Amino acid sequence: MALIMLERGNLELAHEYGQKAIAHAPNSEEYHSNYAKILLKEGNLEGAIKAATQAIALKPDFIDPLDILGEAYRIKRNYTKSEYYWKEFLRNEPNDIMALVASLEIYHLQGEKEKLRSTIGQLLYLSHNGDVLDMIKTDNRRYFPYTPDPKKFLPILKNAFLQLADDSTR
Repeated sequence: MALIMLERGNLELAHEYGQKAIAHAPNSEEYHSNYAKILLKEGNLEGAIKAATQAIALKPDFIDPLDILGEAYRIKRNYTKSEYYWKEFLRNEPNDIMALVASLEIYHLQGEKEKLRSTIGQLLYLSHNGDVLDMIKTDNRRYFPYTPDPKKFLPILKNAFLQLADDSTR
């Protein structure tokens, strides 16, 4: 019920149902992960990190909270931790568009040109017809603060290409 309320944009009820679910089943990695999604959407990054970490502690091979951790650390500008969690997520979901977009932004901000080049290539390969934006629009992670709005992706991609082009002219 918590995720339904999150999908409907009712964060107050989502939060309440998330807390109740954990109180009812404190050893449920899924409930902790769902609650982390709600906290992330609310902008409570520390709470989201704590809930996602608890979900992983309950089930170490549970990949669902990895993207939450990657996103929370990206927002906090802790790019080392963000990159770690996105890489872990991509190991299990190598074609995940949002994970690749988040990685692209991290590599751009850190000036990691080889990783940037590789990630752009992977995004372009996955888009087949070159329309990465349509793929972003259809992503269902509504708990990400910056998705599914593809307008925010365009400057990231543009800057990444400009950075690579600038380097190739030197």
